[in-house]
Amino acid sequence: MLMNNGSNVAMFNKGSRFSIVFDDFGFAESSSKNVAPIEGAHGNLISFEYVADAQPEVIFILDREQAIGRSVGKAKELFNNPLVDSTPAAKNNKIVYIDPNAWYISGGGVTATQTMISDIDKALN
Repeated sequence: MLMNNGSNVAMFNKGSRFSIVFDDFGFAESSSKNVAPIEGAHGNLISFEYVADAQPEVIFILDREQAIGRSVGKAKELFNNPLVDSTPAAKNNKIVYIDPNAWYISGGGVTATQTMISDIDKALN
């Protein structure tokens, strides 16, 4: 589970605000053995080298800038690079740009939860 904020990329795993991806939807965490994240209170900052080394099978991406009204679609441009393209997620078309409002702003409501389930379903089909 990744989120961009400007050109920064943060990773969220179990125990984070997005742990539903792992705890309830059953996805496994990916981690790099060779590139360390920078631990933080709002996700661990990572590089695209981290993503390439971790080799995730699925990548969920939340565009925080879009969620707070600063940009539209900057994450797609940011994540379109050779390091991300080298992952099984990219090779198998399993990169999912999740709805920023449902996941970041209004999570927990019925409509938001339905949208979140729909986003998760994109990775399964």
